[in-house]
Amino acid sequence: MFLLWSITMPFIYWAVRGKPPAYTKAQTVMALIGGIVSILACGIVIWAMQYDAMGVVSALRETSVVWAAIIGRIFLKEKLTARRMASCLAIAAGAACLAS
Repeated sequence: MFLLWSITMPFIYWAVRGKPPAYTKAQTVMALIGGIVSILACGIVIWAMQYDAMGVVSALRETSVVWAAIIGRIFLKEKLTARRMASCLAIAAGAACLAS
């Protein structure tokens, strides 16, 4: 699925923008790293489902949203809005319920 998306995305971009995408070498490397990490993340989830129930694995996978908010705040200086904080608290509460 990821491979098909990576092949079709430049053509979708071209169709919408009217010109082929122009990527720098750094952007291409960053996209490649992001793609590899994404595939590894899916593999880890599938591997984890061998050892625990799918509901537990899926719920814990959603804690990545909390980490994304933390990384966004620290490194990207994004604002932590009330909606983001509420979402993070709900996800953290769900993960805490699974731990007990």
